[in-house]
Parts: sequence; structure tokens; C-alpha cells
Amino acid sequence: ALKDGGRSLSTDSRTRRASSMLVAAEVTLTIVLMAGAGVLLRTFFDVYRADAGIDPTNVVAAQVNLPPATYGTPAAQIDFYSRLTTSLQRRGELESFGMATALPGWALAPRALEIDGRGDVDPQQRPVVGQVTIGGEYFRSLGVRVTGREFRDTDEADREPVVIINERFAREFFQGREAIGQRIRVYTRDVAGPWMRVIGVASNISQSRDLQQRSSVIYVPYPQQPIGGLWVIARAKRAPDARGLAIARHVGAIDPDVPLADGALPLAERLARNYQHRGVIAVLFTAFAAIALLLASVGLYGVMARAVSERTQEIGIRTA
Repeated sequence: ALKDGGRSLSTDSRTRRASSMLVAAEVTLTIVLMAGAGVLLRTFFDVYRADAGIDPTNVVAAQVNLPPATYGTPAAQIDFYSRLTTSLQRRGELESFGMATALPGWALAPRALEIDGRGDVDPQQRPVVGQVTIGGEYFRSLGVRVTGREFRDTDEADREPVVIINERFAREFFQGREAIGQRIRVYTRDVAGPWMRVIGVASNISQSRDLQQRSSVIYVPYPQQPIGGLWVIARAKRAPDARGLAIARHVGAIDPDVPLADGALPLAERLARNYQHRGVIAVLFTAFAAIALLLASVGLYGVMARAVSERTQEIGIRTA
């Protein structure tokens, strides 16, 4: 009986070790998943609380894309947005109004940079910056401070090209020297643009899905570099209940064939859409970690229950 019991105990011991190893693997996987979920959740909340460098209170944004067949020339594009600006500025409930080719939080296509007086640089070694074309009271609408001067109505296509840089650009490329008055230009598909005079330095606005990130950005006036597609940005004096419909009416009054791409929404909501996918991923990781924790707990309980049961039998055999 003792021999049979010894063989049984030897077999049970191997089974117990295998079960223990399986539970250990489950616990390890659970710890990894929970750690990953924790990191993702922390990253999500850090981004959620991050300051994009703007004040989105009472600000709405709508995208306008002019049909190329009707607005295929710079003159036609400038005329449309000039009329829209005049129409919206007449509304007493709007505090300010601006336009831009990209909203805060939107990534920008990199453009090679050249600074006047820095000598020849290998085209492959040129630094890159982002560019946003703006119009109206863009900076005021976003609550952004500008040192120097902002763009004026007189900054037209036949005047000296001008540019506003952000603080990150000034620190990165001028390193404490006076940036206002310097000349820069950017390249589009290896084609050099005109030399532009720096007239102002704006506080940093995030142009990345990671709202904590700040990159070098330049801003050019819309009349000097017109384009058909722009974001219309309006700041209301009070919470804009139906401000989006008001923008749509103004656009339709100028040309009923120009629709808003996806309506007008609060800018804060559009920013939230940028990092919404991170929240979904974090929730999925958390769910998987919770399931793994449950399975590991069940497995650990089963091994412990089996061990106790086997020890009870062993004690009985040895006592006999």
C-alpha cells in the first residue's frame, strides 16, 4: 500500500509542478497585461489633460473645401474667403474669427527650411518645419499670444512675403538672438519658396496628435499663399449653441454649392477626437488584463485546492 501510495505521490508531484508552472505563466502574463494597461491609461490621461497651447472655450471649427471647378484660381479663392470674413465679422455675437489650413493637434507635412545668411547647406541635411497658412484673427480666436506684429490686411500677394514663427522655432534656430527681421524660406518638393521676413513670434501651439509635443512651426498669411481648403474658426462671446448652423448659413449665402465638410463642431470636441483611439486601446488592454487576472485567480485557487486535497491524503497514508 505504501509503495502504491509512493508511486501515486510521485505522479501527483509531477502533476502539481506542471500545474504550478501553468499558473505561474498565467500570473506573469497577467502582470504584463496589467502593466501595459496601466501605462496606456496613464498616457491617455496625460494627453487628455495636456495643454495644446490654446484656449478652446466657446470656439467652433468647420472645414470649407472650395470646388476647384469654380475656385481654381488664387484670386477666386481670396475673394470667397474675404467675403466670408466680412460677413462673419458683422455678427455681434462673435468675438473673433480666423482661418487655417490645419487645426491645433493636427500633424503638419514637413518642409525643408533655409535661413538667410547661414551659407549653403546640403539639401539632404536641411532641417524641417511645419507650415500653417492662416487668415483673419487666427491667433486671437485661439487665445494665442504674439510678440511683434500679426498679419494685416495689407500683407497681400504683391507685398513683401512675411511670416510668423513660433517660440520653439525661435529657440531652435536663432538660439537667443533676435528672430524678428530675419529672413527664411521653405521648400516644397525641392522647389524653393520666396524669402519671407519674420515679423512676429507666437506662443507654441501643438501640431501633433500628442498634445504634449511642441515642434517648430511657421505661419504664413493666406493672401500670399492662398488655398481652396481651410478650417473656419470662430470664437463666440457666449457658449455657441447653434453657431455651426450660423457658419453654414454664411457660407451658403455666398455660394450655396460650397458645403461644410462635416458641419461645425466645438474645437474641444475635435481635439478630443485626435486621442480618442488611445482611450479605446487602453480600455481593451484593461479588459484583457482583468480577464487574465480572473483566469489566473481561478487557476491559482484550483492548484491550491488540489494541493490541500493531496496533502490530506498523504497525511492519512503516513498516519496509517
